[in-house]
Amino acid sequence: MKKILVIGATGMLGQPVVGELLKAGFSVTALVRNEHRAQQLLPDEVSLFRGDLRNPIDIEQALEGMEGVYLNLSVRPGERRTGFHTENEGLQTLLPLARAAGIQRIGYLASLVQHYQGMDNFNWWVFDLKQRATRLIRESGIP
Repeated sequence: MKKILVIGATGMLGQPVVGELLKAGFSVTALVRNEHRAQQLLPDEVSLFRGDLRNPIDIEQALEGMEGVYLNLSVRPGERRTGFHTENEGLQTLLPLARAAGIQRIGYLASLVQHYQGMDNFNWWVFDLKQRATRLIRESGIP
């Protein structure tokens, strides 16, 4: 497996992961909403595919020829529980398309602190999203 689609490549954690994937010899394509910003943040070796997880056609086209997908998804400050979330609606769109495209493996960076959900009466809807995302990926049938 050498061709990886990275979603969330321009984020604080996505950028170093992209660098390490390149060092390891992977061919990296980043699904980005803002190409200009991505060009400034990512190495020249990264192929950019302009698209959005809200658009199934974008996802389907970005997956063409890919062997793996790496997800670095997050909830931005100011997002509300009822809005579109990449770790819920985005995954529900992506995962069946990834299966159909023959994606061999999915990597997902999830917060370890999500495991504190429910401890000492702590409850945050963002952790619910992350736990649901992990479950959706595990249930997708893609290792």
